[in-house]
Amino acid sequence: MSARRQVYGAPIRSIADLCLTREDCGMKLWLAGLALLGGCSPTVANTFEVDSGSSPGAAATLTICGNKTPLKRSGALLATSRTITCEGHGEVRVQLTNGGVTACPVGYVTPGLKQDFRFRLDDGKCEPIVANVG
Repeated sequence: MSARRQVYGAPIRSIADLCLTREDCGMKLWLAGLALLGGCSPTVANTFEVDSGSSPGAAATLTICGNKTPLKRSGALLATSRTITCEGHGEVRVQLTNGGVTACPVGYVTPGLKQDFRFRLDDGKCEPIVANVG
């Protein structure tokens, strides 16, 4: 009588039974791990917008996860989209037309969570409009 367990009449095989050689087994495990990691990668783009209505010549840069991304202008709106690769916070630094600088704080971000951060420049200060999480 065999000591092997059976499921639905078929013997349960161990990983060792599936491998022809030690190298073959290592490759199969590596590919299985790669497949699992691929399913967990965050691909959600977050938006960051600044309405520069009161300062039409303003320029802005998003700093988050240690990376800087310039916001692109479309009329009075400065905007960018980024996939978040860290957990933490950041800011949108705005260079005003009068030479001043103001910062729009970006609250806590996390990979895989869709968030939209919107700000308005008002009298040289950055005011949050909405921080949408969804």
